[in-house]
Amino acid sequence: MNSSDYAPIKSAFESQLAYETDGKSGDGAPDEKIRQKIEALALKYLTEPSISEALGRQAIKLSRIYLSSISSVKGYAQNLYCYEAVFAASMVYDWCYNQLTPGDKT
Repeated sequence: MNSSDYAPIKSAFESQLAYETDGKSGDGAPDEKIRQKIEALALKYLTEPSISEALGRQAIKLSRIYLSSISSVKGYAQNLYCYEAVFAASMVYDWCYNQLTPGDKT
């Protein structure tokens, strides 16, 4: 397969990595951009752990902040986004496991 076939995926991934966030939902509702940033950081760490340790730690930190900032979930779409937030946190837990502290694992 030609590497140009992956250009749109690479562009989306790089955009997700570049998104600036402190991890906190501004209105208490799930935020797709924050979730995508967390997933991109964890994936980057998973695929390049020796050069992306800081990204793994950032994924853990943002995941913790993000989950604790979700406080308003109403309707089907919001419930779906909340589910996706929890699923993203589980990916961070799995993909960045060796970066977790004992306190993070409980």
